[in-house]
Amino acid sequence: MVLKRYRSALVIAVIGAMSCIGMVLFSLAVAHQKPLSRTAVLCNSTSCQGRYPKGSKSDMPDTTACRSFYDFVCSKHNHGRPLLHQQAMLMLASQVNASLSSFPALSETLLRGSCPGHYALLGVDLHRACMGPTAGADWPQMDRLLQRLGLSGWPLARARPLDRSPSDLAGMLDLRLGVFPIVRLSLRWYYGRVTMQLDRTPVPLRLHQLSVPLKDIGSYVRTVERALSLLQNSTHNNENGAKPYWGAAAAAIVELEQALEKAQPRDAFVYGARMIALSDLPRSRQWNWAEYLAIVRDDSTLLSLANRTLLVHEPEQLAFATETLGNTSAAVLFNYLGYRALVHLAPLLPADANFLLPLAPWADTLPSRLAGCLRLLAHLHPTTFRFFAALEPGQTEYVPQKPGDSAEVLFISAQRATTTVVETLPWREKGLGLRRARALLQARMVRGGVTSPEHCPRGHSLYPAKDGFLEALLKVQSAKPNAYWVLDSPDDGLDSRHQDEPFSMNADYFADRNVVYVSPALSLALKERPLGDVQAAAPLVEALLRSVLPGEPNELIRTPLSKLRCLARRLGTTPFDSHMPDLLREFLQPSALLQMTTRANASPLPAVLTRGKQELTKPQMLFVHWAMTLCDSPDLQKRFRRYKLMPTKQRIDVTLANHAAFQEAFRCPSGTAMHRSNACPPLTA
Repeated sequence: MVLKRYRSALVIAVIGAMSCIGMVLFSLAVAHQKPLSRTAVLCNSTSCQGRYPKGSKSDMPDTTACRSFYDFVCSKHNHGRPLLHQQAMLMLASQVNASLSSFPALSETLLRGSCPGHYALLGVDLHRACMGPTAGADWPQMDRLLQRLGLSGWPLARARPLDRSPSDLAGMLDLRLGVFPIVRLSLRWYYGRVTMQLDRTPVPLRLHQLSVPLKDIGSYVRTVERALSLLQNSTHNNENGAKPYWGAAAAAIVELEQALEKAQPRDAFVYGARMIALSDLPRSRQWNWAEYLAIVRDDSTLLSLANRTLLVHEPEQLAFATETLGNTSAAVLFNYLGYRALVHLAPLLPADANFLLPLAPWADTLPSRLAGCLRLLAHLHPTTFRFFAALEPGQTEYVPQKPGDSAEVLFISAQRATTTVVETLPWREKGLGLRRARALLQARMVRGGVTSPEHCPRGHSLYPAKDGFLEALLKVQSAKPNAYWVLDSPDDGLDSRHQDEPFSMNADYFADRNVVYVSPALSLALKERPLGDVQAAAPLVEALLRSVLPGEPNELIRTPLSKLRCLARRLGTTPFDSHMPDLLREFLQPSALLQMTTRANASPLPAVLTRGKQELTKPQMLFVHWAMTLCDSPDLQKRFRRYKLMPTKQRIDVTLANHAAFQEAFRCPSGTAMHRSNACPPLTA
């Protein structure tokens, strides 16, 4: 009996040992085969596999180099590998022909005109405006500037009736500078009944984000107090007796910031976006969201359309913030908004305000003045600086100081490709191309007004700015929101068959809000370019990369919801957040280029040499790259969708041969067909 028990125990032990050995062997086999299968799945593209010969283990590509764009964004990557933007650009450039047939949005991008080239040149000109030889702002000028923004008499020495309500003042600051940190307004109109969206954004008012220790509230109060006293010049003079008031006002501002911080979403909040009519938005004694929206959108008709709905992502947060703002006195709100505007403008202020630079949410690796311009220009109306350039005649060749620098190579290849495309257009006189293009695009800057050529009032030029950049910025913004840059004369130097060319001022892209004009000559030039060459295709790939971002309408690029959810998790948003594409662009392009251009901050920044003369430094290239990200806009998307529904005769008037080239270049989205009117039917019912 005992032997049977020992025999059973021995059998069980042997079986258990064999099972363990089998599991170990199975795990080792799976672990050995997993990298191969993963590489086979991820690197299944012919073009990717063709670049690496089989059997050469040392030349095998990193798995991330062959992933799709979305997979790479959603994967965990370290900065030791090639940058995200470089990987995506190289991948799209190597597979551009396949991408054009696979993604309708990519082929449509090429038909919008030479947008990348325009914006590369725009970046150069904006850099000259920001970093030009103009005197920096002084405090009297800042006083006048804040008065123009509605902050007359700031800081408020005592409670008194204000010229405008706090919500109106916040709307004005958000319209002009993008300052107000509580909500963010989207400019999207093509999601059906969702006409506007109130979105929460990571607010820069959290104390730990302001580089101030949480335990040292007193130090932060003294910082705010010093900021309040800047315009009153009381930092060195306490004879006016206003110093005690600034301490009390600063303490009230910090208390308000702490209250607003507590209104941020917490675990106890009920999450979920809701459609809310304008008339049903929460309001309080000091705050009216409908008035705020009307000012930010510069559309007073919103006040009479109370049934218009918005998508509010955090209704409880909005209610808490409204209650907090309503229980705060108008004087405290007035001082708070002025302080927030001062922090926003910190990089452009005189040297006495340098202590505010750590509070501004911008990296200090850039020149402060350039960083300030970037912040301001990022909040401009999307059509204010739509088209203008400053490429000098004859600057067609660029010789980098360090050919191996990826940032310089990218910029140089973009400039060369842009120059080639411009010169390819059918100019009547040889050699006229760049000179005429520069003059015409510059005209968009110095002339602004309504869309009719008969009524084209004189606008304001940003560069050169005699009164400084800030004054010029507000002068340009003071024009009508729908002021597009047009030229009086329809004779733009092009062949008469191509008057709808992108450089034409008369046939402007935005002359009709529902029509986007496309140049057959430009489409043909882009089609004939060797797009497989990475350097030659750099500016086009920039546009291709932006066109596949999840900011496009879902029905246009067929982005799976799983990809959007993945991107949303990485960005801390929801798929319905209208500012998610903006956050993705911020995550994708400027941050990557910042690392690329400021890798060696201690060493002198190398410059791009233009025929032996020092022209463009790395901060300039950063500015150019940032300006190119402005290419994509919801307004342009809307107009392009309307353009596809328009009859051909209303869109373009060219000869039959060029029209055939246009038809060859234009591809309808998948699932649609070209009708007799040569217009694609609607994508959705």
